[in-house]
Amino acid sequence: YKPMFVTRLPYSDIIEIYRITADRCVKIPVRYQPEFPPCYEVTHVGNQWTTGPCSNTIIGITSCSVSNEYIFAGYNSNTMADIMKGGEMSTLKLYSNLIRVYDWEGNYVVKISLDYPIHNFTVVNKKQKEYTIYAVTIDTECDPNPLRLVKYDFKL
Repeated sequence: YKPMFVTRLPYSDIIEIYRITADRCVKIPVRYQPEFPPCYEVTHVGNQWTTGPCSNTIIGITSCSVSNEYIFAGYNSNTMADIMKGGEMSTLKLYSNLIRVYDWEGNYVVKISLDYPIHNFTVVNKKQKEYTIYAVTIDTECDPNPLRLVKYDFKL
């Protein structure tokens, strides 16, 4: 058990790692340079002003799961413009088809390519360097419930 946690910045490839002590929470400086810092713009919708991601910003890190050794970050390189092509948003384009793996100092370790786009996932450490990912995906050919659980076994 590590007294630490990780969070992500929406619409970017930035993770933040924190160490928890008895009386405070300390941010650990990560050692990687993000490729896609977040971009937001102010827009006028109806009679209200709001902020949202720029059209050329990526979906980025969508969710995270951790083990004692690694941080697993679901990653999506689609931009907001990609998602809205054809005038209709595709839910599958919001899902991740890669998992980026980092150590607890924020060092990039490896990327895992997936054959299904996934949404929420968890990683289970089966034994030394052997892991299983359990994830939710959408099977568009299944009605009325298109959600499916997929499983990936891998070694690091």
